[in-house]
Amino acid sequence: MKQREIFILHTKKDAEQRQIAENTTKILKACGFKVWEYRDWEWASEEQEVFSSKSGKLDVRRYAGGDLRPFKKHIESEINFDALDKILRKCRVLVFLNPSTKNVSKGFKEEL
Repeated sequence: MKQREIFILHTKKDAEQRQIAENTTKILKACGFKVWEYRDWEWASEEQEVFSSKSGKLDVRRYAGGDLRPFKKHIESEINFDALDKILRKCRVLVFLNPSTKNVSKGFKEEL
């Protein structure tokens, strides 16, 4: 039988939401569900190379070729969107806990 997977979207900054997510996870796991938790996947992706029109290290080839974005810089994404996409596509249920505060984590905003 294919495992039933669930992802609970919540903000860890909110103590009440964190507690709801933890308690719900325990109950669902006891019922045989796979509940994805933030520690189950690689949160940060590898460093990415991006090009800009105004800042970074000048890429001479791009500049000589007339590219409008000749500056190269490296950024590290805070969320590995490929991993998150794979998880969400496998899940049968997505549980969304609406934040009771405007002070939500950056990860929560990105997952939305």
